[in-house]
Amino acid sequence: LAEARAWIRSEMAWLFEDARTKGLELGRIVAVAGTATSGVSMREKMVEYDSSRVHGAMVTLGELAEITDLLCAASLAEREQVVGLDPKRAPVIVAGMLILQELLGLAGALGFTASESDILQGIVLDAASGRVVL
Repeated sequence: LAEARAWIRSEMAWLFEDARTKGLELGRIVAVAGTATSGVSMREKMVEYDSSRVHGAMVTLGELAEITDLLCAASLAEREQVVGLDPKRAPVIVAGMLILQELLGLAGALGFTASESDILQGIVLDAASGRVVL
């Protein structure tokens, strides 16, 4: 796990360094896709996924660490039984959570906001507004 974390930081650090040199603030992180939405679903122990409870939910770095620690300690069979986690995600969720945790650390963020919108929608909105996309 330590090696995976170090590799994630080494591969992603330049993005955050580049953003800071451009004067961009990185205080708020909006995370999309299955890892982020699963984080909310697991925290809330959702037996049935409810997108209205997931979209816009904030997950703190501490909550993310608790969930990640639980998943890292669990076997694949145990992860498949975690309430709020789609069993099909069990094989990859640890990697996703490590990536999300390390990205938050690199950004200096205290957590993330989960979004049901996808990355393509964000790119289109950025392009329409004329803002710089990293």
